[in-house]
Formats: sequence, C-alpha cells, structure tokens
Amino acid sequence: MKRRANQTGSFLLRRDGRWEGSIMVDGCRRSFYGATREQVEEKIALHRQHVNDPRPAPAPQAAPARQPKVYLIQVGNNGPIKIGQAVDPPSRLRELQVSHAERLILLAVIEDLSENELHERFYEHHIRGEWFAPAHDILALAAAHS
Repeated sequence: MKRRANQTGSFLLRRDGRWEGSIMVDGCRRSFYGATREQVEEKIALHRQHVNDPRPAPAPQAAPARQPKVYLIQVGNNGPIKIGQAVDPPSRLRELQVSHAERLILLAVIEDLSENELHERFYEHHIRGEWFAPAHDILALAAAHS
C-alpha cells in the first residue's frame, strides 16, 4: 500500500455521508468537513495557506447547484401518476409516502425533459394538479427512462 506524504492529514467518510479531514496544527487536531474529499482537501490547503500567510484566504468556490429532475411517481400498481420535479426524487418519494395510505412507486427519473413539457404533452390525461391518469403513453415514457 502506498504511504501518504507527511503533513497531508487523515481523511474518512463519515456515517452521515460527509467527508472529514484532520490535521495537526500547533499540537492540536483540527477537523474540516465537506461533501467530497476534494472539498475537504481544498479547505485544508486554504487553512495551511492562511497559517503560512495570515492575509485573508480567498473564499472557496460554491459547489454547483444541483438541477431538479423530473420524476414520475405512481400510486400503487394502477393508480394515478404524479409528474413533478425535485433535486432528489427518492427523497421526494419518501416525503409523499407519509401522506398516502397506498404504496407509492418511483417509475422513472427524467433529466432531458422539463416538467412543463410533460404536463403539456399529457394534458388529455390530466386529473388535478400534477396528477395524471395511468395512460399507456405515460407508462411507456416511464419504461423508456427507468
């Protein structure tokens, strides 16, 4: 196994999904956290630069915003289909499931079409809000993107 260079710190992926990096600074352990290991390495590098040069360090670049994805969620096997959008469709499924007695099924996640496009395309199957009848063409689209 290749050994890391001295003074590079230690890194671990935490149970909550965040990365933690630790370094020793003046005899005290200092921890840094981020969504990716690269973010933590960048924070450690900025800290080291600041320790060596106490002028204000440049602010780290913000992570790119996650784009919402269109999802199709069906109530049971034959129920209506919700066409909506969310940054994290599986999380949205869990949120919706809380208020539904029947099991909800995530049929598809679609990244190349907008929610409005699909609402217009399937207008004849519209029930109310974002809910549509389980028509063959909607199910075919879901099958193509699942």
